[in-house]
Amino acid sequence: MNGKVLDKVKIQSSTSLSGDDLSVLALLYQPLISANAFTLYLTLHSLLNKESLTYEGQIKNIINIINLPLKGYQVAKDKLEAVGLLNTYNSETEYLFELVHPLTANEFIMDGSLGIYLFSEIGESEFKSLSKRFKITNPSKRKYTNETKNFSDVFRAQTSKIDFEGNYKTKVSAMLKFESDFNFDLFVSGLSKNFFSQSMLTDKLKDTLIKLAFTYGLSEADMQDSYMRSLNAAGKIDYRVFPKETRKQYQYKTGMESPRIDIKMKKVKGDGLLNHLRSITPNELLQELSGMPAAPTELAICYKLISVNKLSPELVNLLLFFVLRINNGKMPNYGYFSKIANEWGRNGLNSLEAAYEYVKGNSKKGNKPNWLTEYRKERATKDVEIKKTEEEKISKLDLDKVSRRFANL
Repeated sequence: MNGKVLDKVKIQSSTSLSGDDLSVLALLYQPLISANAFTLYLTLHSLLNKESLTYEGQIKNIINIINLPLKGYQVAKDKLEAVGLLNTYNSETEYLFELVHPLTANEFIMDGSLGIYLFSEIGESEFKSLSKRFKITNPSKRKYTNETKNFSDVFRAQTSKIDFEGNYKTKVSAMLKFESDFNFDLFVSGLSKNFFSQSMLTDKLKDTLIKLAFTYGLSEADMQDSYMRSLNAAGKIDYRVFPKETRKQYQYKTGMESPRIDIKMKKVKGDGLLNHLRSITPNELLQELSGMPAAPTELAICYKLISVNKLSPELVNLLLFFVLRINNGKMPNYGYFSKIANEWGRNGLNSLEAAYEYVKGNSKKGNKPNWLTEYRKERATKDVEIKKTEEEKISKLDLDKVSRRFANL
C-alpha cells in the first residue's frame, strides 16, 4: 500500500546523510532506481527535523514538493523499498516511513545483487570508471612501528551511575529483501559431508544464497557448483569469490554477460483495472504503459477524443489500454481511435463498465469489430496507393543521371 494523498505520514531516520552517502546515492543507486526515486529519498531526508530526525505531515505535501503525479510517486517509493532504502509501516490512522542508510561504496559494489545490476545497467566501462572514483590508496605500514596508545594507557576508570536508556543516532545500512523458495535442504543434500556440515549453513550464507540465486536465476544444483568453487584452502567459503563464481556459472548456462534488472509490473484485471483507469489521467496512463513521458502528438489525440468524440477521461484510458495492447504498444493516429469511439457511441457504451464488457466480449469470441475491419481495408488501400506512387516516381527517374550522382558522392 502506498497510501492516499490525504493520509497522514510520519518520517523518521536513525542518522543524517554524509557527503560520501550522497555520492553513493547519486552515482551507484540512481542508475538503478531512477532520478525520481533518488529525488524522493533526498526530499524525505530534507523534511526531517535536524535534531529529532522526524517529520509529520500528509502524503500530499511530499507529492507537491517532488512535483510528480500520484502514480510516479508510488513507483518511486516502490523502488526505494525494493533496494532497502525505505521501510513502510501502516496503522489505521497513519503511515510511518523509516529511512534506511545507503550502503557504503564497497558494500554496494561487492554486493551479490546490487553490484551486478548496476554493471548490467551501465556497462563494463562505466562500471569500472565509477568503481575507481571510490577506491582509495593507503601507504604500506611495513616500515612503521605502531605506537598507538590503548584506552587504558590514557584513562583511569571511575564507577558512576549513568542512565543510557533512550534512542541515539545510529547507522543501519540498507539491505535487499527477497521472497524466495530456495530449498536449503536440497542445496545441502547435494554437498559432500567432507566439505559441508549443517552448522555451516549460517544466516549469512542463507542470505547470500538467496540473493545470488535470485539475481542469476540459478537452481540449488547450480549454487552447489558455485559454492564448491568458492572455497578457500581451509575449506571455508570466500564471500568475495562466491559472487564471481556464480556469475561464471550464469555465463556458462546462458551465454550472456550478466542479468538485467526489470521493473515488475503489476497485472491488474477486472474491477482492479477499472478502478485503476478511473484513478489516473490519460497522460499518466501513457507514461505508465510506455515508461516515458507522453509525446505531444499522443496528448493531442487524447484531447481530441475528449473534446471532439465526447469521451470521458476514463473511457479514453480504456481505449488507450485496449488499443496499445492489440497493437503491441504502438500508438496509431487519431483516425484509428476515432473509429473505435464512434462504434462505442453507436452501441451506447457511455460507461466504463459497459465499454469494458463490450471489449472483453469481443476478445473472448474472437470477433473483429467493424472499425478494425474498416481501418485495415483503408490502410491496405492507402498502402497500395503509396506503393504505386513510389513505383511511378522510380519509373520516371533518369537512371543514368542517378548513377552519375552516386558515383560523385
